[in-house]
Amino acid sequence: MTSLDDPIPATYTGLMHAGAGTIVTMGQLCALIPGLLPIIALTVVFAVPIVLALVALGVVGAVLAGPPYLIWRVVRRR
Repeated sequence: MTSLDDPIPATYTGLMHAGAGTIVTMGQLCALIPGLLPIIALTVVFAVPIVLALVALGVVGAVLAGPPYLIWRVVRRR
């Protein structure tokens, strides 16, 4: 219990174990539905490279298209 005269405030730890319920629920679902864990694992294995490639492509597109678009906006404003 903290005192009002305590110079150091208490640290908030309410979200420290927020994922524990998810792990328990997933464990129970994987026990009830055969093959759920491999399906989730394969989905992650195949989705992560695709998402990373799309993010990298978006960054490259933004870097290549950003400066000409900025110049067009500056010229158009005048």
